[in-house]
Amino acid sequence: MKQARKPAPEAEFWKEVLSPLKDRYPGFILIAEAYWGMESDLLDLGFDYAYDKAGYDHLRRSDMMAFKQDLSNEGVRCARMVRFLENHDEERMATAFPLEGRRSAAVIHATSPGMKLFHHGQLEGLRKKAPVQLGRQPDEPVDGPFRTFYQGLLKLTGESVFRQGEWRALPVSAAFEGDEGYRPIVAFAYSWKSARAVIAVNQGSVDASGYLLFPEGYWRDRSEIRLLDRLSEPEALYVRERGELETRGLYVKLGPYGFHFLAASP
Repeated sequence: MKQARKPAPEAEFWKEVLSPLKDRYPGFILIAEAYWGMESDLLDLGFDYAYDKAGYDHLRRSDMMAFKQDLSNEGVRCARMVRFLENHDEERMATAFPLEGRRSAAVIHATSPGMKLFHHGQLEGLRKKAPVQLGRQPDEPVDGPFRTFYQGLLKLTGESVFRQGEWRALPVSAAFEGDEGYRPIVAFAYSWKSARAVIAVNQGSVDASGYLLFPEGYWRDRSEIRLLDRLSEPEALYVRERGELETRGLYVKLGPYGFHFLAASP
């Protein structure tokens, strides 16, 4: 008796669809709304970008060690991830994050690599989640101070150092032996021509401190580093020596959900 022949495996659907589509429309951008840990697979199949659902979940839980580890695991693909703080599936940012942690989450989101999505009403601090089947958004008051903060933040991240500069995640080390207060701190650095920007955020509910570690040559051609905190009220200026930053790093101490948005003048 002959054995039944096993059917040939079906071809991968997305590979068959996306390859000819990109050949015909090379400028067409394809985004995968991935919610099941399949981001890397979908990028390999031809999507230009994939949702960063894992990063969103880590940020919402304030699991910043996992958040930083995921950024490290993304490698060069970090520029192909879609970052978001709310969308039609998730809760409103204003209700999903602690009240005092909304601004710090906004800073992390706006300065992370990749594509950033801003949901309708996010910048205004709206709290009511409208189902997609609803034809209109419920009326509710705008959070004026939060909108003003967001306007300032997006104005800063619209500058050339963020738009055209090189992004990198900065390691954060303990302030002293045995201290784990550095764990909730996320730090990024941007460089473009002579411009430098350093972002440090404590996405945690207790004080945090540590040293931001810079790559070799990041502060080249400078002896004195003048760091202006552009989101503090009023703006604060910190002056450091290059040797200090190159050997030990930049010490930061941040209160709950505190952050620095530092610009180094040329």
